[in-house]
Amino acid sequence: MTRLGRARRRPQTGPYPFQVDLLPPPDGFSDAVEDEIIRFLERRDDAFDIRRPIATDHEFLRYCFTCRLDAEAFQKQFAPAAEKAVLREFFSRPEKI
Repeated sequence: MTRLGRARRRPQTGPYPFQVDLLPPPDGFSDAVEDEIIRFLERRDDAFDIRRPIATDHEFLRYCFTCRLDAEAFQKQFAPAAEKAVLREFFSRPEKI
């Protein structure tokens, strides 16, 4: 596999190594949950990123955070409203040439 192929398969973390993937329920999140998510993220200005859609069997939202505590708090608060929630931690590895 080429370096470009490996890079495309590697999670793109940037400055956000802590990621929470949320799979919304079939009908989507309620307006109340979406409002709570927005309020949660607004309090962390410049400390998060959202990536969507992710190419898998299901469409989910990836919320990326600079701080582990923010990611854990987000997952704890919103996992019950999601069909599935996964907290991941990625750190960039030096590229071998």
